[in-house]
Amino acid sequence: TPRRSERVRDLAFLAWVHAMPCSAIGLPGHVCAGGIEADHAGERPLGRKADDNTTIALCSLGHRQRTDLTGPFREFTRAEMRSWLDAQIERHQRDYAQHRAA
Repeated sequence: TPRRSERVRDLAFLAWVHAMPCSAIGLPGHVCAGGIEADHAGERPLGRKADDNTTIALCSLGHRQRTDLTGPFREFTRAEMRSWLDAQIERHQRDYAQHRAA
């Protein structure tokens, strides 16, 4: 039987994400609370976390609100959420590449 593919692990990227500001800053009605968490925001197979290199920084409240579709994420459609997440992932990956090049 074929094994499920393993997700990509990147502990250096995760550590960097934990030092970044919350990605939800600037969303209407969002107030950051709690420490920064690495939200595995990339696309993923059912029942599996996304790859570490697709994480974004969210405060613990923002992370919970995003997964529960509450707070500033309450009105997001599925397409709007995917678009927002993809933009945040792209920004994090670009900024990390610049950080590593410096």
